[in-house]
Amino acid sequence: LVDGDQATPVEIKSGRTMSTSYFDHLNYWRRLANLPQDRGYVVYGGDQNLHTSSGELISWRQLDLIPY
Repeated sequence: LVDGDQATPVEIKSGRTMSTSYFDHLNYWRRLANLPQDRGYVVYGGDQNLHTSSGELISWRQLDLIPY
């Protein structure tokens, strides 16, 4: 997502259970784009939201929690 000169990466996964590997590509992209480690979201098929040191894990049912 882009807002002016700020980019926020969003990764989308179909899995219903959380996996730390969900953040692997997001972490890679943030290093390339020189973004803070905690900026970004992973949307997944589960029902729970979780704050992690790698970013936010957001249920597909609560996409409105992602600011845009």
